[in-house]
Amino acid sequence: MTPRSQANAVTLPLAGGFRFGDWAVVPGENLIRQGDRTTRLEPKVMRLLLALVARHDQVCTRAELLDQLWPSPETTETSLTRALSELRRALGDSRDKGRYIETIQGVGYKASAPLAPLVPKKPGPPTDQFGQPLDSAEEVVTLADYLVARRNAKDFSHAIELLGEFAGHDPNHAQVFAMLAYAERIIPLYREEPVGLRIAQAREHALEALRLDGANGLAWSVLGGLAHDQWQWREALKQFERAVSYSPFDANVLHAYSELLLHLGELERALECIERACRIKPVSAGERLVLAWVLLHFDEARARQELAIARRLGADTVFTDNLECLLNNRSGWNEAALGRWRKLNEARRDDPRWMWPDYFMEVIGSEDSSGALGKAVRHRVDSGDLDAGVGLFFLASAGPLSEAFALAEKAVSERRLFIVDPWLEETRRFREMPAFGALRERIGLDGAVMGVVD
Repeated sequence: MTPRSQANAVTLPLAGGFRFGDWAVVPGENLIRQGDRTTRLEPKVMRLLLALVARHDQVCTRAELLDQLWPSPETTETSLTRALSELRRALGDSRDKGRYIETIQGVGYKASAPLAPLVPKKPGPPTDQFGQPLDSAEEVVTLADYLVARRNAKDFSHAIELLGEFAGHDPNHAQVFAMLAYAERIIPLYREEPVGLRIAQAREHALEALRLDGANGLAWSVLGGLAHDQWQWREALKQFERAVSYSPFDANVLHAYSELLLHLGELERALECIERACRIKPVSAGERLVLAWVLLHFDEARARQELAIARRLGADTVFTDNLECLLNNRSGWNEAALGRWRKLNEARRDDPRWMWPDYFMEVIGSEDSSGALGKAVRHRVDSGDLDAGVGLFFLASAGPLSEAFALAEKAVSERRLFIVDPWLEETRRFREMPAFGALRERIGLDGAVMGVVD
């Protein structure tokens, strides 16, 4: 699904926390605080709050909120009504008073309580962890690059904060805007927030970087990544060819390019590209994670080693945990692996991108697994509790395949097929079906002209 325009969205850095009326909102922990009172929101309720706040003091229609947060065509308005009720109850608000969330009769809803940064800051250059000012753009970019490379929500937010402060203080450095755009494009993968909150800003900052320096490879790669996210394969390839030609030794550029090559089925070239990125930036968790994913197709033992390295370097994301579980699924679930899964599942089970919920583990190896799995997956996808692309991975790997292709239609309509790597061994039967060729053609994969990695 193409994200709706966020041209009028507030620019407050929502992911790092903000004040909404009398409440302090901490999205990364799904918490709201008022004095000594702390309330934990359900992830879907927090996403609803963020969607409303992103268009602060503007009306969000019910249709817009449903499209953004419950994109399934089978979802009824009951889900939105229930989430709004839970949000108002948590805020101590009501439909009649509407101090925080106003109801605009017959139209939609509006976040109307005052909005402010969580901790107001004095204007000036950002500081490092020791309180020392970061005087140069090079210092800021280097620190932000390190934080982004660690691949966890806290460090991503810190990087965006540093870059945003410096850009506001000295808006003349292309690489600051390019790194800011790069971080903003990726952070929705690490925090529960509507993707549209960041896409427009990522594009805007990439274009500003190119206005300052038309040969900025990282900025071109951000535009390529945004095209990749929308399955605009040819446009993505064109932008990445520019990016690599301008910045052939930028590990962030090579990282993003290798992901595109992987999704286009160019496995050996993807491996070559990400290995080069790892040689350039050997202590980056992000590059190691992608290397581990690509190595699933070539060398599972080495993939496990690279995943362990990524964790030691700071990686903490659903993607990391999914990768670990996929490796355990291939090698067989011993007691230690099952114990590890239970811990991961406890922490991730409410995330729609988590691939290993209870019902899937229950039906693995069962003779009657296909029917039960198909029913459970469809129910969770239709209710908005499971990403359509993740559900497609389940059904493409464990069946029934008829249900898998039915869900593929939904995943395509929501632009969610990117979650599934169609080249994995687990989905071989799915790929061998005649309908898979039609699916490739429909999403524009057939006939994509590949670029050249020098």
